Amino acid sequence: MDNYDDLRVRLRPLIERMRTTLGLDENDPQAPPRTLTIVVDRGIYSNELFSLVAADPGLHLITWEKGHTPGPWDETRATTRFGVERPRNNSRDVRLYQFSVIDQPWAHNPAMRQLIVRATNAEGKVAQIAVLTDDLERSAKEMVWLIFNRWIRENDFKYVDKHMGMKQITSYKSIDYRELRDHLVDRQVPNELYVQKTKEGRQFIRRKSRLLLAEDTAQRQETARRQEIAQLEAGPDPTGPTTPPQPAPDSKRLKALRQASRRSQRYTRARREQLDKFQLELDRIETEKAALDQEVSRKEQLIDQQMVRALPRADPLQRGPAPRRGGHGSPSRVTHAPGAKNAPHRHLSARHHQCQRPPAARRQRPQGGVAPDR
Repeated sequence: MDNYDDLRVRLRPLIERMRTTLGLDENDPQAPPRTLTIVVDRGIYSNELFSLVAADPGLHLITWEKGHTPGPWDETRATTRFGVERPRNNSRDVRLYQFSVIDQPWAHNPAMRQLIVRATNAEGKVAQIAVLTDDLERSAKEMVWLIFNRWIRENDFKYVDKHMGMKQITSYKSIDYRELRDHLVDRQVPNELYVQKTKEGRQFIRRKSRLLLAEDTAQRQETARRQEIAQLEAGPDPTGPTTPPQPAPDSKRLKALRQASRRSQRYTRARREQLDKFQLELDRIETEKAALDQEVSRKEQLIDQQMVRALPRADPLQRGPAPRRGGHGSPSRVTHAPGAKNAPHRHLSARHHQCQRPPAARRQRPQGGVAPDR
């Protein structure tokens, strides 16, 4: 299996295989399936999948909300508050973690429950994160700690990767996706060119927003400056009540204000020219996006990019590590940058992966790359 289908597609078949492999429902075949709670990261994020899980009485899901924007915290809305003491590397090094939780239905899918969490660590650092679940019965405290405590599993994954070779490349053999065209179920995925143009447009929008904010601030300052200049030039009101003689206008202050006003006008012209350029770039990007499809065929996209599917060696852990080759008996090392076309499969290698590779394999590298995750 490779990552042609991402975790959102593979989850339910994997759960069924897990039930069968572990014999979770063998004690009483007539009883309903055991209810499982899956705690997983944002790779599972999909509103369609959330609806399927919510309709399955034998399955619950706890995950992070993707794209949650922290807002002002209202402690009066918190429905759950608790603290957890957790030792670090020894039982005497205990740290206190504090949580406040706002428990509410999720606006994007009423079948899901949204837990907005304000977490404070032992150093006083505060983070606001949202958790999603379809479990309407379990306590918010238990679910929040389940997903926050998930980082222990990440440490397990790192240990297995480092010491047991779970992400080691065991073979550089591959098969072109052209040969797999008729054997794969196609699906629509975001068009990478469209996504790239969208990101480029967001960058210009952010830069334009900063300039607009600077323009607004400068206009407010210039208005206040002109009012002060007018007051200094006018002097005291001759029609007003009799007042003691007023001193002459401060010529130095008036001169400084006039110079600042002239500088502000120059900067304003430069900002407006830059804003016009940004708007032209945004118009160009929108025109190019209009000519692109937002979604394209997954198979055709991989074929156009000359991607290949890796063919790992069977039973790599039973065969042991690859033999050392290269100069002076040391292994050859290959570093793959994230997103590179020739980056190996994510299930076989880390993003910045270093592996043993015989010199002959370098001359047999296939054209293109391995399909990236979607």
